[in-house]
Amino acid sequence: MNTIPSFLNLIPNLKRLDLSNNPIQYFPIDIHLPHLTQLYIKGGSIKELPEEVVNFPNLQLLSITKNKVEKLPDNIGDLKHLKALILSSNRLQELPDSIFNLKHLKELNLKGNQFSDAYKNQIRAEFSESLKLYL
Repeated sequence: MNTIPSFLNLIPNLKRLDLSNNPIQYFPIDIHLPHLTQLYIKGGSIKELPEEVVNFPNLQLLSITKNKVEKLPDNIGDLKHLKALILSSNRLQELPDSIFNLKHLKELNLKGNQFSDAYKNQIRAEFSESLKLYL
C-alpha cells in the first residue's frame, strides 16, 4: 500500500486511523474524512503533505513520524481543532507561517528534523510557553 486507500471514503464516521509501518508515499487528494480526529502514519515514505489534509477538519492529533516529509502545506493552520502535531524524524527545514495559527495546539514535536539552530530559536520565540515543544 503506497497511498491511503480511497475506500476509506466509505467510512465517513471514522474517528481514528493508524496506517503505521506501511510504505505510504503520498496522500490521495480525494479522501474526505470529516469525523477523523486522529491520524497516525509512522514509518512510511511520505515526502510532502498535500493541502488536502484539511479534508480532515476535525483532526485533533496528526502524527506523521519516521517518514521523509520535507514540506508541510501552507494551509496547515486551517486545522483549527489540532491539539497535537507530531512530525518527528522527518526532513523538515522550515514551517509554513500558518502553523502559528493553530491556537488549540498543545504539543508540537519536531525532533529529528533538519532545522538550523537559528530556526529552532525562532520557533521557540513564536510559540507560547504553554505549548509542549520538542525540537
